[in-house]
Amino acid sequence: MWEGQSPRSVSLFVDFRGAPMSNALQELTDARGVVRWSGPESLADLEELSEQLDRRCVVLEAAEVEATSAFLDLCSQGFGVPDWFEMNWDSLEECVSEADEGEGLLVIWSDWAAFADAEPEDFATAMDIFASPGLLNRDVPYSVILLGAPPIVVPPAPTD
Repeated sequence: MWEGQSPRSVSLFVDFRGAPMSNALQELTDARGVVRWSGPESLADLEELSEQLDRRCVVLEAAEVEATSAFLDLCSQGFGVPDWFEMNWDSLEECVSEADEGEGLLVIWSDWAAFADAEPEDFATAMDIFASPGLLNRDVPYSVILLGAPPIVVPPAPTD
């Protein structure tokens, strides 16, 4: 766990590292919430999984995203937000809640660790939005896959 990470977000992590795609397909059919994935599957494999699940797929490729404004811009592009989107957390939450159009939603957030490391409090806010009870408790399938390795946490040096 890194500084600023929300306890609610942590409790919703399900880790499918190394699971075969067939197992993952079955697990994600029923899964809701945030799933950390660091198995060998590629982004293309996970997009195919979304098609098999018959869900809308939003890909957030965040390798270079280390600032909140860049993350919100990435989300506005990925979700295809309306003109009223104001580049803030409230607008993002509203757009995510309206993004599935009844078919279900699979968000694939690749290379998320840079943002988590650079902006831990804002990463926690994004996780709270993606893991909000309003999204998790609806009748349509909804999952967010965090693709890639987590941030490297360096423990503080011991003090004598």
